[in-house]
Amino acid sequence: MKESLKILFIIQWIIASAIIFYLSSLPKIEFVPEEILRHDKIVHFFVYLIYGLSTHFFVFALIKYKIVDKKTYIIAMLIAVIYAASDEFHQSFVPNRTASFYDFLADFFGILLSIKIFTLILKKINMFILK
Repeated sequence: MKESLKILFIIQWIIASAIIFYLSSLPKIEFVPEEILRHDKIVHFFVYLIYGLSTHFFVFALIKYKIVDKKTYIIAMLIAVIYAASDEFHQSFVPNRTASFYDFLADFFGILLSIKIFTLILKKINMFILK
């Protein structure tokens, strides 16, 4: 893999982390329709599903595209889960926001699903490369 792809994977993770931090810093998210915000657990799930994928690609870049094993998944999972927990803690200091264990659970399950999706993506990439 090229060095530019590695840099892309790292940058996309930094941007994803920054976006989540920024949105968590807002007392109210004005640009998202209220009917979507009423289903905030679903929003948390999908945001952290994407963040989990982002983190997996970030870790993938850091290991220099070696064979992905159980340890790689655990490292990516830990990074994403710790970020989700810190995000909830951060929100407890933002006016009109609260930390919620249930939001964290939604984040966690999104991250869990990201492992399966990342595995499928890697299988497709390997099939493409081996052809």
